[in-house]
Amino acid sequence: MALTETYLNYDLASGANDGTSEADAWQTWGDAISGAAAGDRVNVKRTSSRIASGDVQWTVSGTAVAPIHIRAYETTIGDGGMFEQNNRFRCSGENVLIEGIDILSSTTLLLWITGDMCCAYRCRAEITGAGNAVARAQDASFINCCVKGVDIAASYLVQGQRASFIGCYFELTSSDIDAGGSILELYEYNRNNQVLNCIIKGNGDADLIGIKLKDDRNRQGGVVCNNTIENCGIGLQMTDGSATTRVDVIIIQDNIIYNGVKGMENLQGSNTSTIGHIINNNAIGNLTGVAYTNMGELILNQITLTANPFIDTTDYELNDAAGGGALCKFLGASPSQLTPSLQGPTFAYDRATGRTNFTSIGGVQPKGAESSHVF
Repeated sequence: MALTETYLNYDLASGANDGTSEADAWQTWGDAISGAAAGDRVNVKRTSSRIASGDVQWTVSGTAVAPIHIRAYETTIGDGGMFEQNNRFRCSGENVLIEGIDILSSTTLLLWITGDMCCAYRCRAEITGAGNAVARAQDASFINCCVKGVDIAASYLVQGQRASFIGCYFELTSSDIDAGGSILELYEYNRNNQVLNCIIKGNGDADLIGIKLKDDRNRQGGVVCNNTIENCGIGLQMTDGSATTRVDVIIIQDNIIYNGVKGMENLQGSNTSTIGHIINNNAIGNLTGVAYTNMGELILNQITLTANPFIDTTDYELNDAAGGGALCKFLGASPSQLTPSLQGPTFAYDRATGRTNFTSIGGVQPKGAESSHVF
């Protein structure tokens, strides 16, 4: 079904305030929440200045066939503009897509998505003062979102509970980190989390954890693939490790971990009970400590970076340095470990003459690169 176009404009001071047109747009979030229904696309116009009108509690649900799409714009409907505000945005309604909300505030939990089958897309949340827990997804997804913070102490910047994070950028800039503090904390209980193609940027603190898998003994698998984790004391940490109660594996593959103390560590006393995780084709380098701590024997295709793999740490595009980016480009499928006869005449072991349509390792693909293909 086609969505019904509705409108919200805080700068509007006239019209019917019923959301039916730009001229009659709702004039506050409260008006929109009262008037919106399943199947609506709520077009939210950017205001002349960042609004500060109280926290937003979106409670209206869509359905699988009639979702709600909250979409910001600047001047023309669908132009990709961002709606700027200084207040929290929380969505507990179900089947809602939130696109283009930009939140800048000194408070915590600026972006909190808890409704089943909800997604924050192209949203931004940045805390301007001391405070942890800037964003959280529960039974929801963040796609192409940006979250920044300055002080998490022993807590987290972003938390996921049964969540997916795809193509996101998470950055911590302060130096106030206590042991156990993490940029992305995945609460691993009952159902899985997924982290794909994200950039996790730390501040260099030795206590800072890039990605923490918490309470993962009772989870049903998970995926941490094609991410770049840079300048974190510990790239990835599992707080419980492998256990017999897990019914599926955690896959940790094609990630870059660079600059820090430890690459990956498992805090469980031993890791011998089950195949609790598969660690494959990760590139790790420039550590003052070890790459793997108590992660078991199933660590496949280890790549040791002896040079910086990035052109810069702004875009994190891979360079061509031997021992650096050259070790990561177009090897996301570990082609050097595959049997050439299975790949056809275009496949070869070396990078120079082999296929170049595999994805690269890390969160950023080289410009002009093809995506991976089915063999």
